[in-house]
Amino acid sequence: MIFSKQCQAFAALLILVISPSSLSIEPQVQSQINRHLLQGNTALSLEKYDEAAENYKSCLDLDPDQESCLINYASTLVDMNGVPSYDQDPSIQQNRLVTAQRLLRHVLDLHPNNGDAAFNLGLLIQDSSKSEESTREAARLYLIAVKASLEEGEERWDAWANLASAEHELGRFLGFYGARRAYERSILLLEQIAEQYRSYTEELSSKESSVHFDEKELQNVHAEVRGLNAYLSKLYYGYGTVLTEIPPADCLGLMSEKDSLLMDTHDGIDEESAKRVCEMNAINAMRLAVNLDSNNIIASHMLAAMTEGEEGDESNKTGRQRASN
Repeated sequence: MIFSKQCQAFAALLILVISPSSLSIEPQVQSQINRHLLQGNTALSLEKYDEAAENYKSCLDLDPDQESCLINYASTLVDMNGVPSYDQDPSIQQNRLVTAQRLLRHVLDLHPNNGDAAFNLGLLIQDSSKSEESTREAARLYLIAVKASLEEGEERWDAWANLASAEHELGRFLGFYGARRAYERSILLLEQIAEQYRSYTEELSSKESSVHFDEKELQNVHAEVRGLNAYLSKLYYGYGTVLTEIPPADCLGLMSEKDSLLMDTHDGIDEESAKRVCEMNAINAMRLAVNLDSNNIIASHMLAAMTEGEEGDESNKTGRQRASN
């Protein structure tokens, strides 16, 4: 369950600003580097991947350590693998992925806290292997991305979401960066984004709206909302699953957390009652997952198993309001 790869964030986040000039590079050479980077970024944004690749390679010929060219070249190679017009021979595809990983590792050798490189390398590693070792490395890289976004003051829901997924697979549920809290942070952040889109659609649909739009624009915004709801559905499913797996003693420890999404924690006065609180919150999360995306069949089956087919609406309303705060 790798969220950002599904929403094409790999390409989108890599249109980077030009890095500051290195003091060891001549001004004329730096000017050429900047030109290749700008031309590469423009070509990448237009999905002209051959042109983008050539510019990034020229940039790296001039400065093999140029951070933005390294990251953007890696992105270009990955994007090529998803376009039929480029050579899709398996060996060539694999070579692109190996090269992309090498480029991103080089960035991290130079800049160990680069969140973009860490995030994208984590995606590639999880995509290439499902082993526990790979999941552990991916979790470490997503943690770098989360911490980098926190330091920059712009938390990334996708970094939190992929960290949650990796930590979940490893069975590491608790702690500040554990799966349970990582799911909560990603849900809160993505709910805020989704709410902005929902408000915009309401404004566009209102007869009193001062915003000029055409029907196609409204359809595009509705499509964005459906996409965000699908991601949220996956997050709520993962969150609910984690809550069902947390032992009673650990559930009791969660009852005192003040910034948690857990509701009715005042009812958890001992291990048995705390476990019931975790289970009820898990059911609520599954209801939200199903309501957000009726195509999430796994969540539907899980909800049916947890409630023995019963359904309810009141906890869904409360949970959604809580997650949107």
